Amino acid sequence: MKSIYILSILFIFAACGTKQATNKKAETKTVKTEKTDCGDCSATAEQKQSCCGSASAKVESDKVTVFYFHGDRRCATCKAVGKVAKNTVEEKFANNSKVEFLDVNIDQAANAALAEKMKISGSALCIGNSTNAENITMFAFSNARSNPAALSQKVEELVKSKLK
Repeated sequence: MKSIYILSILFIFAACGTKQATNKKAETKTVKTEKTDCGDCSATAEQKQSCCGSASAKVESDKVTVFYFHGDRRCATCKAVGKVAKNTVEEKFANNSKVEFLDVNIDQAANAALAEKMKISGSALCIGNSTNAENITMFAFSNARSNPAALSQKVEELVKSKLK
């Protein structure tokens, strides 16, 4: 049974194209975003300001960022990871200007430098600030669809710990 679970997780990552390196304590930067349309949403022009962004290089070291990395093509689990993470930031930290959600399409040239700096080459969920980032991709993909409350709680806990 355990081997079936492990094979299932591996299959999900293979389907999503995830092959990033472990990034437990990599130096990262918190960025302001300049949004562009990735073609994967039906948002209005105003809503596109919070969807499908490309990351600019303006550093703000006092923020905690929930980075959701993905490519142009995303499976249901990839989309669920982004949705749960974004909803958690919007619901739990709406009034906290030191917390942001960053949707990063790694297939856009404008995001290549950030993905490379954080050693990301596929779908990933990382929570960090200017001194470190924690990659919780395995946990996120294991729980986004089957136990979204657990993923939401993990995101909330990590953001709060990074704010201290």
